[in-house]
Amino acid sequence: MAKGQHLSHHQQGIVKRYYASIDGVTITKLQELTSDVFLAETDKAKEKLWKSIDSWLAKTPLEPSMRERIVNARDPKLLAEFVNKLSAK
Repeated sequence: MAKGQHLSHHQQGIVKRYYASIDGVTITKLQELTSDVFLAETDKAKEKLWKSIDSWLAKTPLEPSMRERIVNARDPKLLAEFVNKLSAK
């Protein structure tokens, strides 16, 4: 944090709870993005979604080569399969 910026006790609790549940947040976000990419109509919207998917996949235990394969393939079905496996754990 920048100098002079301190979190109150309440804010510290919020941050701790967020990082304690980051796995659930990541899975939920990936599920939402998977739905959105299936429904996206324009190439521009799809491209934006895939960039976001790539950044969220980086937060998972997925190997970088597999992440790259999913993102480069631009295959929503492949993404959905991975997200289902991830949420089943």
